[in-house]
Amino acid sequence: MKRTIFDLMDAYGDPKLELNTKTPLSSERIKVLTMNKINSSKSTRRQPILRALIVAAIVVAMSISAFAAENGAAWFREFWRSYGKTELSDEQIALIEKTSTFVGLSQTVDEYTIHVDSVMNDERKVYVKLELYAPEDVVLPYGEDRFFEEISLYNSAGAEISCGWAYEEVIDADKTNNHVEMLLCIQIEEDADIDFLFSDGATLELDTLYKEYGRYFSRRTEVLADGMWSFVLKFTTGEDDLWVHELINEPVFCVMEKNATGEQTTISFTSICLRTLTIDAVYDYPDGADLAALDWLGTKIVKKDGSSIDIFPSSGEVCPDGDKITGYVTFTVDAPIVLSEVAYLEFPGSVQVFVNTES
Repeated sequence: MKRTIFDLMDAYGDPKLELNTKTPLSSERIKVLTMNKINSSKSTRRQPILRALIVAAIVVAMSISAFAAENGAAWFREFWRSYGKTELSDEQIALIEKTSTFVGLSQTVDEYTIHVDSVMNDERKVYVKLELYAPEDVVLPYGEDRFFEEISLYNSAGAEISCGWAYEEVIDADKTNNHVEMLLCIQIEEDADIDFLFSDGATLELDTLYKEYGRYFSRRTEVLADGMWSFVLKFTTGEDDLWVHELINEPVFCVMEKNATGEQTTISFTSICLRTLTIDAVYDYPDGADLAALDWLGTKIVKKDGSSIDIFPSSGEVCPDGDKITGYVTFTVDAPIVLSEVAYLEFPGSVQVFVNTES
């Protein structure tokens, strides 16, 4: 059936118009006013709802991001407060928030669930906060050694990243028998493809959970879960957060003691790099020196306010380098390093290496 615009207008009459013989408006004017009423009715009903939905979606997305960021940093803030046994500065807290990433992934293998809560990193060190949930009838006493047979990192192309690992003892907030909290510390080796790792993320694989009993000749192990846990992790990659600062541009000499004998030897630092969570140092041994582990006790960061941050070696090696012998050592810190707060590094023998941030 053929219909005209005036037929459609019958259901949308403007109540302000008295359509009778005395109406001063023409039919064309009535049509315009009525169609404007239709268009206005449609737009006022839909636009506020759509706008409200968009705003709500943005608020939810921002809330989720803020919640994830806060949850990634909250645990590490408390860890560094207790680990360093000192109050953190506002700048350190801000740095923790920038370099912590919330993960929130869980995986169950052989009835054992591992939850990766969050990670914190610089270019050489990755801290992974883990929680282990065993079956309800299994007792996991706090403080007892728990180990993975193998821990591996792979970049997004599947290539293994050269690294070492250790565990930090953390306070178990849950306190139930079948639940423990662990902090996995992963040390990225110098020859690893660091830029590729931190820009594209990495896969963390934890292989075969077991625990050890006893020490030395009485040591024995018990496999708790035979399988592989795998997690895809993302890391902080911002240049302002993953800063690296070289302290020296010429050799710095330091008299060191050998651990085993106490005998003194002089080394010369050729590079000292500060990072958020680590310090890398490269040094040369004198010609003909008897190589031995060095005593780094007393090495520390002194801040501008007079307080200090203890540092201690976490890895190192000594190797021939042409006609000389070169040593490498990586220090771990007991609180995050804020570059602007550091006055100098102090090595054994009161050797001070000052930080110059103007160059």
